[in-house]
Amino acid sequence: MKDNGKNRGDRIVQIILLVLIGAGIATFPVMLGNKSSGAAGGPPGMAGGMPGMDGASEETEGIAVEAAAVTRDTVREYIKVNGDVASASSVNIYPDMAGKLVSVDVALGDLVKKGQTLAMVDPSQPGQVYSRSAVKSTISGTVTAINYDEGETVSTGSAAVVVGNLNELEIVTYIPERYVASVRKGLTAEVSFDAYPGETYHAAVTEISPVLDSDSRSQEISLSLVDADSRVKVGMFASVKLVVKEEANVITIPKLALTTYYEDQVVYVIKDNTAERRTVSVGLSSSDTVQITEGLEEGETIVVRGLSSISDGSTVSIVE
Repeated sequence: MKDNGKNRGDRIVQIILLVLIGAGIATFPVMLGNKSSGAAGGPPGMAGGMPGMDGASEETEGIAVEAAAVTRDTVREYIKVNGDVASASSVNIYPDMAGKLVSVDVALGDLVKKGQTLAMVDPSQPGQVYSRSAVKSTISGTVTAINYDEGETVSTGSAAVVVGNLNELEIVTYIPERYVASVRKGLTAEVSFDAYPGETYHAAVTEISPVLDSDSRSQEISLSLVDADSRVKVGMFASVKLVVKEEANVITIPKLALTTYYEDQVVYVIKDNTAERRTVSVGLSSSDTVQITEGLEEGETIVVRGLSSISDGSTVSIVE
């Protein structure tokens, strides 16, 4: 009897263990699923269980932009042209008689005086003998060109030699017809020469041709350097930035800050970390600055870089 009771107790224990094991196997997948769900989703406001990784946080920080303050400054509108350095008082020397150039008595760069003989011309014809005719300089200066070689035939209508005063140089250039109304004597310019890169010279308009070239539709003007420099030579190539208009003490912004919205010129003003689109009116402009005549006030902050990423009402964050 004792054995039967013991066997019955063992079976009851085995059944209980089997029931517990079965219950554990059934709940394990549920526990595993809950654990995976918590790792992937996490609590609200967390991506993958890691704080600060969701879109709401990014929106709170705002779109990174570069900004600048609206200031007052001077705006200069200019045109770019090319020119050549020439003698301000350059004179063509013509022979008094036509004939063969039998001698050239000077060389390029020689200093000559008024009345000095520069060359000799023999006007003799076959069967006739004439006295030689001297080609004399009409001014004192430097020989800048010799147009004929010995033995060539010259005429009274062709300059044999060119003499100029190299102490007085000018820059000769041509202005397109559309800018003619803006050009006047006294306009200032910045000049640079390929021979001296990085150096800027200041010049002013001294002469304006009264007529336009009918072929190129341009007007010849001459400029003189404000400060003479012996390194500047006749024949040098000059790059000229001619200031045609200037406005002082006006509202200005970087040109990069100006964009368009449909047909309007607009900027984005930053207020309380929010970008506000504002229509503006534009005046003069240079290569990097533009004048604003309406729509902005001095001291306001505007977006300079990052315009493609924002719109009216965007939350922004200013970065250096």
